[in-house]
Amino acid sequence: MGTRESILLAVIVAAFCAPAIGIDDKAAPAKAAPVKAQPAKPVKQITEKLAAEKGPKVSDQRLKEIFAGKAPTTIAELRAMETRQRELVDKVIKYTVGLRVGPAHGSGVVISKDGYILTAAHVAMQPGAQVIITFPDGKRARGRSLGTNKRNDAGMIKINETKDENGEVIEWPHAEMGLASSLKRGQWCFAAGHPGGFDPKRNLVVRVGRILGINKSVLISDCSLIGGDSGGPLFDMDGDVIGIHSRIGQSLTANLHVPINAFADDWDKLASAESWGGSQRPAAKPSIGVQVGTADDSALIRGVTAGGPADKAGVKPNDIVTHIDDQPISDSNDLINTIGKRKIGDTVKIKVKRDGMEVVLDLKIGGRRR
Repeated sequence: MGTRESILLAVIVAAFCAPAIGIDDKAAPAKAAPVKAQPAKPVKQITEKLAAEKGPKVSDQRLKEIFAGKAPTTIAELRAMETRQRELVDKVIKYTVGLRVGPAHGSGVVISKDGYILTAAHVAMQPGAQVIITFPDGKRARGRSLGTNKRNDAGMIKINETKDENGEVIEWPHAEMGLASSLKRGQWCFAAGHPGGFDPKRNLVVRVGRILGINKSVLISDCSLIGGDSGGPLFDMDGDVIGIHSRIGQSLTANLHVPINAFADDWDKLASAESWGGSQRPAAKPSIGVQVGTADDSALIRGVTAGGPADKAGVKPNDIVTHIDDQPISDSNDLINTIGKRKIGDTVKIKVKRDGMEVVLDLKIGGRRR
């Protein structure tokens, strides 16, 4: 068995060492339940055993059983899982979109041919907000926020455009809504989104995991999420939307999503731009509106959000940040952590290297919501 296969099998086996988390159906937890450590499994012995078992072609029925929670037992089954996951990514990339509402970035999924988008309430913000929608190919459309249920963080957005340049009615590529009643703990799923905001230099980001727990108000998976993923879709292994990313749990392996039934049950209210469940929104985090990457162990600015704090200050793509005030910045993580410790509204001096020269700019720190 090759190195790639060994790694893939080890990941799958490790995933089945983690228990599913039960949730009280009467009340949604404020935070994810802790995942208890389990005794180590003899991964090496298992991989050696399975390496000798090529096995017959995997049937569709067997693949469904595995994705429903049963453990794969052969290399052929692992390959079938990987093939199916790749097929699904090619499918869902068409309708998982990046969203910008004011200075805040998030994700969403087109759910109907007439351009309705499901997202998180804290991404949609409030009814009537103007939204820039970015599709995977970089094309943009304008939209507006509709309803929000702030109690469970469900939000809806509608694309403004209804006809193309030839006057033909536009039918948007869209996902299908899954059935909440069919969801079970332990079944496989995958999260899609645009962490850090839409980036034209990279493809849609997908993370595979399992459902750890679910009730009417919250769904927990071990698919990792970071800022910018909020509002993006959680899919089952048929490519149907079963949840919308809401918030990051205390652990990277226990993150919270809005179950799809929250949208199905309140569709008319959301589509009618009603807002309910309280007026308090999640606290904003300090942000300067840039996308960063490392180059020569420094903080390289890969992109600047139009109209954001960095853009207004004069920061440009390919600048390398060397100092915030008098504090040296070593790399992109150092830049993120330094900005995160400041307050929204603070003005700092940001020193950058540009074309071999040093430039000092005054920058007022803004905020963004996950």
